[in-house]
Amino acid sequence: MRQPPQARLLRAGDSGPDVLDVQARLQALGYPVTPAERGRFDRETTSAVKAFQVRRGLVPDGIVGPLTWRELVEAGLRLGNRMLYLRHPPLRGDDVRDLQIRLNALGFDAGKEDGIFGVETQTALRQFQRGSGLPTDGIVARDTLEALSRLSRRILPGSKAALRERIARESGGVERRTIYLDPGHGGRDVGIVTSPGVPESYVVYRVAEAAHLHLTGLGAEPVYSRLVHQGPDVDRRTGAANASRSDAAVSFHVGCRPDPGPSLAYWSVEGTHSSAGRDLAEALSERLRPLVGRAPSVLGRNLPFLRQTRMPAVVVDLASPGSDSLWVEDPYLTGLGEAVAAGVRDYFSLTA
Repeated sequence: MRQPPQARLLRAGDSGPDVLDVQARLQALGYPVTPAERGRFDRETTSAVKAFQVRRGLVPDGIVGPLTWRELVEAGLRLGNRMLYLRHPPLRGDDVRDLQIRLNALGFDAGKEDGIFGVETQTALRQFQRGSGLPTDGIVARDTLEALSRLSRRILPGSKAALRERIARESGGVERRTIYLDPGHGGRDVGIVTSPGVPESYVVYRVAEAAHLHLTGLGAEPVYSRLVHQGPDVDRRTGAANASRSDAAVSFHVGCRPDPGPSLAYWSVEGTHSSAGRDLAEALSERLRPLVGRAPSVLGRNLPFLRQTRMPAVVVDLASPGSDSLWVEDPYLTGLGEAVAAGVRDYFSLTA
């Protein structure tokens, strides 16, 4: 399978076999690219890439980088194209997500419908196989596929995983909840440098510190994804979040979107989304509104941090028009952190 070099981005003006590969995948997914552009990254290819990115919850910049390429590959996988089973690194793709959706709808808790074949998916699959009189090997092969097809008419609206998430949320307030706080960047990765000259990594760490302090005062048990001098990659951050068995996760950034204005993103891709993540984002939005001057946008996005965490998660972009001079004001940063903490409390106080 040809893969574009990870150090190179494919964009308008490029040409060659890597562009042909991208065009073939787009056409297989129903996006038209005229023969006149074959092998050339021109206007129609750019439009098709942007349309695909919107559909997959990515930033529609028309550039095929590592994340867009991965989504192109995964979008082309259909249940039955390959055997599915637990391995490391885990299998990913739309075929896995289809399996999770089916298992959840049949009453077997496959966990988050994220297209990542993890332990929860394997456990649900084995339970399904046991109930269907099949060998409980945790492998999706022909017999398991046939059993899933026979039971397709019994699939009901809703998700076992979503029900579990709702019950857990309604079991009490924020007290004794583990809240994962992820100040973005860190270490050598300072992120953007704001106009007053303050690095993004410092800004978000101060906001996370204030959120940590306020959540502790509310009786919660917040944990950090990193120390000040550390800059773990997204796999380490999400791995630590899942290992901590946190009840919610918040990742802090400044200016991570090309569009101006504060935003809160929850996990979503092609009709599948985290309802709990959306509710958490909306609760945070309400608390942040007085500080940032308007209600932050609440967006469904397919970001690695949102996809790979097992709990309701939100990525917060704190940038807002006119805020540049405030990044050096400690009361402002403290206020943002306290607002996030209050939003988390509100989320656990609401019934779904």
